[in-house]
Amino acid sequence: MIAVIGDVMLDEYIYGSSTRMSPECDTAPVIVINPPITSIGGAGNTALNIHHLDGDVKLYCAISPDSELVNLIYTSGIKYHINNNQSADVVKRRIYSNGQYLARLDIDSRIRHYEAGLVDAMIKDSPKIVLISDYGKGTVKNPSNIIQRAKDIGAIVLVDSKSNLYDFKGATVIKPNLKEFFEWAGILQPKDIDDAITKLHNNLLKSALEELEVDNLIITVGERGCIHVSESSMRLHPALPIKAVDVTGAGDSFIAGLAVALSEGKSIKRAIEFANRAASIAVTKKGTQYVTRNEI
Repeated sequence: MIAVIGDVMLDEYIYGSSTRMSPECDTAPVIVINPPITSIGGAGNTALNIHHLDGDVKLYCAISPDSELVNLIYTSGIKYHINNNQSADVVKRRIYSNGQYLARLDIDSRIRHYEAGLVDAMIKDSPKIVLISDYGKGTVKNPSNIIQRAKDIGAIVLVDSKSNLYDFKGATVIKPNLKEFFEWAGILQPKDIDDAITKLHNNLLKSALEELEVDNLIITVGERGCIHVSESSMRLHPALPIKAVDVTGAGDSFIAGLAVALSEGKSIKRAIEFANRAASIAVTKKGTQYVTRNEI
């Protein structure tokens, strides 16, 4: 079983059209909107991707009892263990008009809950893989404890985090994107992706691997794929040559694909290839959507 523990948020999409500007402000369009479309974001989207990639998954999270997220999770088909979030839910509301992405409105609440009980429940279920999906919203408070307890039961630990990578030392895999890695390393990221990849020289990557005490460091580099660093090798795995429509949720699909492939006994190389395909397909879809096994 794959355990996903982390921040679940509500993704809301508002699509509309505009033919005129507001009489109150000549730079603001009047947008006639359709009913909002909602989906499970964050760790919930990762779990949903695993489920639809035919993985055995259970989600461990904290959600307000009266949240719309509760019903979305109940009807998703995934197994779950939910703590009571004692604050408002995190919401990402995206606004589109005439097919153009205009703005994102965030309700950036702090998730407050009893973490120890959530971790106890997860460890009791004896997962084969523990996937920490941390968006820095408060579900994961003591990552070193989660990693140690997971390793104590022989679980593989995968980390996808927006927080300080040092907090996740000792994991099996840490997967930052290019921006997150440069920020952690304290290096200014070049705007050109080829220049940025060139700046990821061998010494820097090997040093990061040692500092993080991790078996595998995987840095996703957008349309170029990902860079995998281990003790014995360093390699760029190219993504599929697909035209991106929307990159929202691509990282969730990647780490979900990686988890599923590893749970099936595939090598890290084969797992990365599977994950790359999942992420490549995800960016062809609008909004936060899962990828299915048949699509891969």
